[in-house]
Amino acid sequence: VVAYGSQSRASLTGSVSVIGAEQLENATFSNPVQGLEGLASGLRVIQSSGQPGADPIIRIRGFGSINASSAPLIVLDGVPYSGGLSSINPQDIASTTILKDASSTSLYGNKASNGVLLITTKTGKKNKTQISVDTRVGITQRAAKEYNIMKSTGEFYEAYHSILANSEFYAQNQAGTP
Repeated sequence: VVAYGSQSRASLTGSVSVIGAEQLENATFSNPVQGLEGLASGLRVIQSSGQPGADPIIRIRGFGSINASSAPLIVLDGVPYSGGLSSINPQDIASTTILKDASSTSLYGNKASNGVLLITTKTGKKNKTQISVDTRVGITQRAAKEYNIMKSTGEFYEAYHSILANSEFYAQNQAGTP
């Protein structure tokens, strides 16, 4: 799938990577672009923050400009898309095509100077109802044992007194006084 239709690999002149739904099927990311990392040459996905659901920074073939945006043009089902990528369900994607060179600029204009990410979603089928459920469960466990927890104020004051006494004792020894 390219710009305004489809072409065979033999007739393409530019650099294109096509990633099918099968390759993204087992990815555990909520953002469809994070699952693309490592599947296409020249595509770099950088996590911008640790906030869950935050969109990553996408770079195709490096930086195109110092002052202007280096983000690629994202086209969802033939329409330029400016929304958050985390709002696209990765299970709904049929294929992702990455246009990486100047041929993408000739097709989409100057907005595509940093590459194009074409996302094609799955379409419904007539007279065929399909319901699918995908669940994932994770369990975390503390690696170290629990700390000794002070249950009364008396225990706290005893521990605090011993800390003060020890800090005073070791501070004197460092100064060289008996």
